[in-house]
Amino acid sequence: MYYYSSSFEFLGVVILVVAIVALVAWILAISKLVSFANAKGHSDAGTLWFIGLFASPIVLGLIVCAMPDKQPGLSEPNDLPTV
Repeated sequence: MYYYSSSFEFLGVVILVVAIVALVAWILAISKLVSFANAKGHSDAGTLWFIGLFASPIVLGLIVCAMPDKQPGLSEPNDLPTV
């Protein structure tokens, strides 16, 4: 015989709240990384959202970090100091 107690209900509510908070953090991280890609001059937001949702924001972050800057004036690779 199995008795269902209120402690299991509380545990279920805690797990649900943690899952919702994790999902919100996941979506906010993807949104921030897509805005970083837009600041670098890339406009493929749909592809980045797809990668972030199905891979992870960590993978998306690595991709955004590896993207070159398309906007002029953000970084000048030829401005190396003379030695």
